[in-house]
Amino acid sequence: ECIEGEELEDNRGPCESVLAPSEFGMLFVEACVQDVCSGGQGILEHYEAFGRRVFHEYAAEAQGKQRCAFPVEPHGVGYFWDPRCRTTESLGCVADGVHDECRLCGGSG
Repeated sequence: ECIEGEELEDNRGPCESVLAPSEFGMLFVEACVQDVCSGGQGILEHYEAFGRRVFHEYAAEAQGKQRCAFPVEPHGVGYFWDPRCRTTESLGCVADGVHDECRLCGGSG
């Protein structure tokens, strides 16, 4: 039984949810389940922040390079894979004209 009275496995779904934006984040599900059980639900917020940071700093750019389908790769502006573009209309989404999740970022002018 966990510190807040739930069962260990009750934390699996929330941990998977906050770490899901990247396959890399999913490597930490077991640690998250254990930590949330022993430290309480507040620990989940730390894993959520970790999952977002890891995704945006590492996985999003790599996934963009693999999945975006630009006829000519943009110069002077970055792009990345943003799953939030599937559910939210936002500036820079559908950058390649094909994939909702392909998003432009930054620029040099």
